[in-house]
This record gives sequence, C-alpha cells and structure tokens, in this order.
Amino acid sequence: MGHPLLAEWTFQSTSGTTSKIIPDGCCDLILWSPPGQRPKWRITALDCSPHHTQIDIGTRLHGFRLQPGTSIKSAELLGSLQHLEEDMEKVLERLDTYCTRSISIAEAISCVGAPTTKNIQDAAKQLGVSIRTLQRLLSASTGRTPARWLALARARRAARQVAVSERLAETAYECGFADQAHMSREFLRWFETSPSKISRHPSILQQLNQPGYY
Repeated sequence: MGHPLLAEWTFQSTSGTTSKIIPDGCCDLILWSPPGQRPKWRITALDCSPHHTQIDIGTRLHGFRLQPGTSIKSAELLGSLQHLEEDMEKVLERLDTYCTRSISIAEAISCVGAPTTKNIQDAAKQLGVSIRTLQRLLSASTGRTPARWLALARARRAARQVAVSERLAETAYECGFADQAHMSREFLRWFETSPSKISRHPSILQQLNQPGYY
C-alpha cells in the first residue's frame, strides 16, 4: 500500500473572508484553530464542484493533504486525534493507522488522469481491465466514476496552461477537449469561471499550483 500523505500545509487568515475552494481530487485532515477557541479537527469531502468557506480573521489552519484515492476511517481517525493538537508526529502515526491507499486504486486513478490518456476506454486498456471493471473499482472505492477523475485532471491541467497562455483553442485540443466550448463548460463546472478569465483569480491559480490530482 502507498503512503497516504501527499503534502502538509499551513494557512493563517489575516482578514476575515469567504474563500472559494476548488476541487483538487484530495481530502484533507485539517486542524482548525480560531483565535480564542479550542482547535478542532476536520476532514474535508471529495469535492465535485467549488465550495465557499468562511475563515475568520486570525484563524490558523494546519492541513494534511491525502493522496487521491485514499480510504479514510473518518470516525476512528477523528476520535484518535483528541488532545493531539500539538503532537504532529503522532498525527502522522494516526494517518498511517486509519488511512489506506491500495496500489490498484492508486494505479487506476493515476492512469485515468495521465496526460497521455485519451478516454476511459484507453485507460482500461492500459490497465488491462474491462471498462466495467474500472468503473466498478473507482466508483466503489472513491465514490467517483472514472469519467469524473478524467474530467478533473483534464480541467486542472488546462487551467494551468491557459493561465500563462492565450492559446485557448490549442489548449483545448492539447488537453483532450472536444473543442473550446467544451473546455469552457468544464471550467465553469470545476472553477466557476471561464478560461479567458481564470488568470484574474490569483486564489484559484495558487490552489492549482499546490499538490493535488494532476
């Protein structure tokens, strides 16, 4: 089994604001520490669309981003973390205990989202399984179909490209979209903005360049 931890991160809110969080294919374990309150552990959901989170001024977040496809025993993990707000070594031990990532699922997710993968049929062929088997594997283990994983990886990859280039039609072709209009619809779905405007959203760009699913 692969190690569940993808990245560890921290964030300190300097102004009370509502932040838009875009899908990254990962769940995070977060120690949420508002000023003057006892810290609380949270586990984020696997998003299929952006969501908006209110973060009060002075709130500190300490996060542990888990690899795409990680299976989490959420209740057991959160229960084991009581009174471990300061001992991060033990937090990592708990992640190893209550989070698992099977090699077969990791390989499937990686193959589906790879830049060279054209479609789900192509991914199934590369993995040596039927389309039905691939669909059953990812749907049962992650709650998301192979098509969802493919669409997310494709959109994130395209967003990083168009952020530094105005070649929208070329990017749509290179990233596997049917056409530029198809890419625009997927950007609205995953980022709530258009390809031509994504470079105006520094928060989205910052998130796209953090560790995540492709």
